[in-house]
Amino acid sequence: MRVVKASVMWILGLGVPLLAVLGTVYFSPLAGFLLGLMLSLAVSLLSDRELKTVILKCSQALDSLMEGVSPNLEDFDEELRIRFLRLEEMLKIPKAEGSPAWDRMRSELLPSLEDSLELLSRTKELVSSVPTMTVPFDANELLGNFEEERSTTAELGDYIETLTAGIEEMNTQAQALKEYALETATMAEKGKEISDNVALNVANITEVNREMEQAISTLVEQSKRIGEIVGVISSIADQTNLLALNASIEAARSGEYGRGFAVVAENIRELADQAKKSTEQISSLIVNMQRSIDTVVNSIEREFSVTSEIREAVQELIAAFDDIARRANETAGMIKDLSDSIDGQAQSVQMIMDTMDRVYSVQRALQDRLSEMSDSMLEFSRGLDEIENTLTEINELLDRSVSILNRMKGVIP
Repeated sequence: MRVVKASVMWILGLGVPLLAVLGTVYFSPLAGFLLGLMLSLAVSLLSDRELKTVILKCSQALDSLMEGVSPNLEDFDEELRIRFLRLEEMLKIPKAEGSPAWDRMRSELLPSLEDSLELLSRTKELVSSVPTMTVPFDANELLGNFEEERSTTAELGDYIETLTAGIEEMNTQAQALKEYALETATMAEKGKEISDNVALNVANITEVNREMEQAISTLVEQSKRIGEIVGVISSIADQTNLLALNASIEAARSGEYGRGFAVVAENIRELADQAKKSTEQISSLIVNMQRSIDTVVNSIEREFSVTSEIREAVQELIAAFDDIARRANETAGMIKDLSDSIDGQAQSVQMIMDTMDRVYSVQRALQDRLSEMSDSMLEFSRGLDEIENTLTEINELLDRSVSILNRMKGVIP
């Protein structure tokens, strides 16, 4: 008997070494054939599905040997062909009682069959203990969630585009208001210049009125002096007239000698009358002139008052234009700040739009990848189903192997 330790193998990808299942086994060449053929191939089936076909062919070959027919070994590798040929030779040993060869084979084969049956049972238990895997993955639901997020992102993008259009319109209106405010400030400056010119003209008018007032005052004084002179002339004319009357009286007393003197006295009296009439006319003209001067003076005084009011109004107008210009400039500055702020908001919104575009692209890429993952997971799920079917077939093959070993055990008396 040779002592051979079983090699370490990994069963079904479960991390279970074959040594832990088999332990240390003592076997003859025939037992080694049975263990190597029926167990090593069966427990390694899940790591290579083609081995399932090999096991099936091995079972068929064993059936042929049990029926006394040489199996077809063309599809087997060299090692398996040698094992089957060795087994066929051993089964051809005469089954006579007392035959040394038969007794030796019987003493070696029966314990090996018992060990093989036990190991096949353990292998079947290991195969049956492989858990059935499921894929808890709902790709359609995840794709639906991504599609909903993409729809929400698209709606948000539309809203941001609308907001961007509104901001651009606000910016346009702000620019128009800024230009209007600057135009208002310019007009206010022009109004201030016009008001300054009006104020200067009012000042000139006031100065002219003051000069006219002084001239009229001088004229009033001179007319008063003329009136006084006219009064003196009128008094002289009265006295001359009185003297002419006295001279006429004296000429009448003188008779013939005073006739010529009487003519002179008459002429003097007539001249005195004319002088008196002239002085009366001059006095009347002076009175009328004084009335006209008084009227002009009153008009000038009223003009002074109106001019003063105009000057005050112009000053208020200048102050108002200054305030309008100041406020217009302040408004233009505020509108400029608002426009700059709107530009900043527009840039921020544009950055958000760019980010949304990138997010949308990432979502699209993720959806594409998810679709690929969905296909892969479906393929993986089909692979799991195939593995499960393979495990079922392995169980059936193991059952068949146990049946064959039991038949071999029954053949040996």
